[in-house]
Amino acid sequence: MKKRRFPISARMALSFGMILVIICIICAVFLMQLTRLTRSIEDIYIHPFTISNTIRGINSAILEIHGAMKDIVLSRTESEIRAFAAQVDTLEKAVLDDFTIVYGRYLGDMTDVDDAYNVFIGWRVIRDEVIELAHAGNRAEASAIMRGKGARYVRLMDQRIRGLISFAENKAISFFGQADGTTNRPPLCGLLFPECYHP
Repeated sequence: MKKRRFPISARMALSFGMILVIICIICAVFLMQLTRLTRSIEDIYIHPFTISNTIRGINSAILEIHGAMKDIVLSRTESEIRAFAAQVDTLEKAVLDDFTIVYGRYLGDMTDVDDAYNVFIGWRVIRDEVIELAHAGNRAEASAIMRGKGARYVRLMDQRIRGLISFAENKAISFFGQADGTTNRPPLCGLLFPECYHP
C-alpha cells in the first residue's frame, strides 16, 4: 500500500504553526516571569525600602528632639525655651506622621509598631515636665530628669526602632531573593534546549 505523502506546502505550514506555538509559549512564560520580577521589585520599594527609610527618619527626629530638650535645659531666657519647645513640637508632629506611614505599610507584627509608638507617646510626659521645670528656672532638676528617666526612654525607643528597621531590612533581602530566583530561572527555551542556555 502506497503511503500518502502530504504536500510540501502543508508540511511547511504545519512546521511553521508549531514554531509559532512554541514562540507563544516562550513569550507567555517570559511575561509571567517578568510580572513576578516586577511585583518583587515593587514589594522591595513599597514596603521594606519605604518603611526602613521612614523608621530611620523617626530615629533621626527622636535624636533631634533629645538634643533640643538638652538645649531647653541649658537655656537662660524664656524666648530660648519657647523656641526650642516649638522645635520639639514640630519634630514630634513629623514623627507622628511617619508612624502613620509605618502603620499603613509595615508587614511584620503590628504589636512591635505599637510598642515603639507607645514609648514615644510616653516620652511626651517627661518632656513636658522638663520644659515646665525649665520655665520655672529649676535647671538642676530638669537636667537630672534628662539624665535619668529621659535618657532611659531614649534608649528604649532606640531599641524598639532598631527592631523595626531590622525586620524591614530582612524583608527586603527576602524579596530580593525572590526576584533573583526569578531572573535565574531558565526560560522555556532553556528547558527545551539546555545545551543552548547559559545563565
